[in-house]
Amino acid sequence: MAMFRGVLRIGDDELRVNVSLDDQRLVLEGPDGEIGSWPSKHCRVAKREDGTFLLVIDGEEAVFRADDPTGFSVEAARHLRGSELAERVRVLKEAMPVDTEPGGAPTGWRRWMTAAAIIAGAVLALAWVAIAHDPQPPTSSITPSLPPPDVQKSVFDEPTSVFVERWNEVSEEFGAPLRIAGLPAGEFEVGLTPRLLLQVITEPDGTLARYVLTGDPAGGPEEDRLIIASWGVAISVALPDLEAEERRELLLDLGFDLDRPDLTGLDAEVPYSGVVFSLRYLEDFQTVMFAVSEG
Repeated sequence: MAMFRGVLRIGDDELRVNVSLDDQRLVLEGPDGEIGSWPSKHCRVAKREDGTFLLVIDGEEAVFRADDPTGFSVEAARHLRGSELAERVRVLKEAMPVDTEPGGAPTGWRRWMTAAAIIAGAVLALAWVAIAHDPQPPTSSITPSLPPPDVQKSVFDEPTSVFVERWNEVSEEFGAPLRIAGLPAGEFEVGLTPRLLLQVITEPDGTLARYVLTGDPAGGPEEDRLIIASWGVAISVALPDLEAEERRELLLDLGFDLDRPDLTGLDAEVPYSGVVFSLRYLEDFQTVMFAVSEG
């Protein structure tokens, strides 16, 4: 297991650490001992322009300034991986620079804004977040309304197989093509669409600990629409009894307004009814991440 010394920064806090990694685990050790150990498959890395590294571990961000950046870069490339979605964006950018209009934003952002505007328009009057209790007739697009499921045990008290069943039930009620194929158990990752990844993390006893949706906002309107729809499914799975206006307020608290959609600067975490929601735009990975965990 290769080991690298350096400084880890989380928010405004910095700590001298050792980072050890191989194909199976990433281990963080501080001055007082081990901080934590995670499966390598749940860790992402991206090199930043200033020579530091952005680490995303179980959906949490940290910046690592390695004493040996070259060595760490080589080992990280061997044992960890960049976000699958972000990697596609990087490859595309290398092949063809991002187009911009004079004085305007990159066209990828324009596509996102266009898609979000469509979602916020007449087709989704209150959108999937508000989720009116009276379901609308199915159409060729995502059904915007979702009646709340019956009161049931918290999904975080259950094994991930129950989470999969509940996710698929809500997706079907939503009319969204976001089903999880098969019946995966334990920790797993699954691509819901070519630009949307779902990561499921468990507690040591096998119950659900956290689930993270990572989306690439550089696709077309329908792909971007599904990314946003997945957030609605994620909220409904965690809090099936949440009222329509409460769901809308939750997204507003996280910084996302369907009436004025904008990913710029998204970086918020909100505890709500015993569940913690976070919504972040990861500029280095060029992805948007929606995470849900037990409070």
